Amino acid sequence: MFAPRVFEREELEAHAAAFAGAFELASVGMALLSLDDHRLVRVNREWCELLKWTEAEMLELTNEDLTHPDDIPASLKRVETMLDGSANRHQCEKRVKCGDGSYKWMLVSTVLIRDNEGRPLFVFSQIQDITALKHLQEELAEQATLDSLTGLPNRRTVLMTLENELRDARAAQRAMSLLFVDLDDFKRVNDERGHAEGDLLLMQVAHAMRAAVRPTDMLGRFGGDEFVLVCPTASDEGDALAIASRVMCGLRRVGVDASIGAVVVPTSVHASTERVLERADIAMYAAKRRATRSRVEVVTLT
Repeated sequence: MFAPRVFEREELEAHAAAFAGAFELASVGMALLSLDDHRLVRVNREWCELLKWTEAEMLELTNEDLTHPDDIPASLKRVETMLDGSANRHQCEKRVKCGDGSYKWMLVSTVLIRDNEGRPLFVFSQIQDITALKHLQEELAEQATLDSLTGLPNRRTVLMTLENELRDARAAQRAMSLLFVDLDDFKRVNDERGHAEGDLLLMQVAHAMRAAVRPTDMLGRFGGDEFVLVCPTASDEGDALAIASRVMCGLRRVGVDASIGAVVVPTSVHASTERVLERADIAMYAAKRRATRSRVEVVTLT
């Protein structure tokens, strides 16, 4: 039968000294937290440098003092699951407060240390700075949803928003509208003045249209010189025409004409995103065929 090894005092002291050295010189932040008040009872040099606190300041703080208010409930829950035996360790991403009042994103690994009889002693915590990675993730997520030139929601986001708004409108038994905006003679701008001038004009157009629409409307660039407005609270042709008129006025301020096809989706019609966009596109081309300047065609789906 296996007999557990009994360590001599000198060996135990040597192990303790080795742990202390590794703890202090580690390249990741390390800390020990008490279980009664969640206060930090020991921190290493890297922990202090990462968070810009002195060791003395750190030892006056609790885990909750260092945790972003929005992350505290989840942090407390993790400690509870370790104490009740549901889990012995956790790894999570959370925002940790720095000495200058800012927050850094940290990858936090925690483990509950118990004595030989299984009684909880303290929590061992280790942190690694992932702030740069989180910012990169946010930038990539933003790039996936926004048009890089105008900063407006891109085609993919427009389609997702329209699908969600159609679903919500059906559930709430309310009407909604969509406007499809196509700039007139934009190809000539690119051909005669170059793509750099064309890009500058598109940015000016986006700014003018953004200023003209209501906070409840979502304006997106659908592609090229085409823009789409999803209007959840435009319930009839009068509302849609009023929004189109404001857009036209905004565009004239930057010297641009456009053709707009507006579609109202009443409560009685269950339409797909494809059908709404197709009908708006048809209405836009009907408006473009008119001889008048800055044309609008408004229709109601049946």
